[in-house]
Amino acid sequence: DSETKYTLSKIIELKMNEMILQRKAKLYDGIKEVLDELSKKHTLIFLSNCRTSYKDMHRELFHLDDYFKAYYWAQKYPDTPKYEIFSQYIKKDFGEQSYIIVGDRFHDIEVATKNASPSIGCLYGFARERELDNATYFANKPKDILKIIERIENK
Repeated sequence: DSETKYTLSKIIELKMNEMILQRKAKLYDGIKEVLDELSKKHTLIFLSNCRTSYKDMHRELFHLDDYFKAYYWAQKYPDTPKYEIFSQYIKKDFGEQSYIIVGDRFHDIEVATKNASPSIGCLYGFARERELDNATYFANKPKDILKIIERIENK
C-alpha cells in the first residue's frame, strides 16, 4: 500500500544519504573523463527519478556542476513521468533541438522513445535483463558513450 511504500522509501533514502556522507558512493570507472569530454562539446542535462537530497549530495560530492548545465529530478515534479518532465520542461527551457538520451533504466529509454530521440542504454548500470531492449544503442562501459555519440553525430 502507499503508506508502506512511503515508509520504505524514506528508510532507503536515509540509508543512501548516510552512505553518501560516509563517502561510500562512487562513480563508475571512467565516467568523470566521459563527462569532462562531453561537457566541452555538449550541453549536459541531468534528468533523474531521484529525490532532492540524493541529487544535492551527489552534485556536491562529485562536483557535477562542472559538467551539467541544468538539473531536473522527480521530486521537483511529483507524479510526473520522466518523459513528461523532458517534453514539458527541458524542451521548453532548451528548445527543440537534437537530444541524445543516456541512461540505465527503462524510464530513460522511454524518454527517448516518446520524444523521438536516439538513446544509449548503459548496460553497466542498474538495468535488469531486457529492460533496455528498446534503446537505440548500447554502452558496455562509460567510454563507449563517447564513441556512440560520435557515430550519431556523423550520421
